[in-house]
Amino acid sequence: MWLLLVLVLVLFPPPQALTTPARDGTPGGSAKITVHFQQIGFTGEVNVYDIWTQKSLGSFSHSYTADVPFHGTAFLRLSSA
Repeated sequence: MWLLLVLVLVLFPPPQALTTPARDGTPGGSAKITVHFQQIGFTGEVNVYDIWTQKSLGSFSHSYTADVPFHGTAFLRLSSA
C-alpha cells in the first residue's frame, strides 16, 4: 500500500514548488506519482524543473509523472511555459 503526500508551495506569481515524498512498505520499491496541472491552477504548457538535480525536465501539457524511489522525494518547480 502506498502512502502519498503531495505538498505544493504556492508562490505569487507562479512558479510553484512541488515536493512529493514516496513511501511504501516494500524496500526497493518506487512510486509513479502524477501531478495534474489543472488541479493546482495551471492551464496550457507547464515547464518542469528538478530542483535537486538542477535540470529542466521539459514542458508538459496536462500532467507530469515522477518515478520516486522508496522513501525518496521529488522536488520540482512548475512554471507556465
